[in-house]
Amino acid sequence: MIVAKFEKGHTKIGGKEKGTPNKTTRELKEIINEIVSGQIGNIGPALSEMLVKDPDKYLNLLLKLMEFVVAKKKDITSDDQPVKQAVNIHVTDPKIGQQLKKLIE
Repeated sequence: MIVAKFEKGHTKIGGKEKGTPNKTTRELKEIINEIVSGQIGNIGPALSEMLVKDPDKYLNLLLKLMEFVVAKKKDITSDDQPVKQAVNIHVTDPKIGQQLKKLIE
């Protein structure tokens, strides 16, 4: 058996560039992107239906989706842990406001 020994500072020659996804990962991402893109028109009506049928589930889903839109604050002074800070949300619909209060309690 031959064991290759690399010296410190040795540069890699050939192969894939760092961070290049493999073929399967790239193809899977393309398939998922096509599926999601085809469903964008259904998201609004589905959320409206969910609000009527199950307001708790609706609010939980909105909170999960917010993570993709609103950046999480991080404390750069203490090991990169999330900052525990109050968030103010203005809700104009009293029905949603009551459901949100239930979730928080």
